[in-house]
Amino acid sequence: MNLKATLLVALFALASPGMASTPSDGTSTAPHLEALAVLEDRLGLSEEQTAAVEPVLAQHHVEQQAVFERLRINPNASRSAPRPSRTELFELASALMPVWEQANVAMAEILDEAQMAEWMVYQNERRNQLRRRLQGRR
Repeated sequence: MNLKATLLVALFALASPGMASTPSDGTSTAPHLEALAVLEDRLGLSEEQTAAVEPVLAQHHVEQQAVFERLRINPNASRSAPRPSRTELFELASALMPVWEQANVAMAEILDEAQMAEWMVYQNERRNQLRRRLQGRR
């Protein structure tokens, strides 16, 4: 598989916590705190793990948002917004891969094996949501 195909597959296979900048009900909660609440329940985090995961998610969100801003891609744009081109998606995947990997490395230091496996499932679900949002625009 060539590098371009690999990176596009990586974009489609990977996701991120807290992609949205505001919740759907209009309240203003930090996206990483929304993700943390989901992960506390889904992964069965202890209080110590929750305290350790929160700054990882916060940093991950900041770094991911910086990539979106640098590339001028709004992951939350309406369906009527122009879709990113294949070149833009390739660039996005290339830029996000190290951000995702850094979060995975940090999480691996906090989570046990079963929790890490569920974290990866969660990440894939979030990345698939992002992929569908970016591809679903007209």
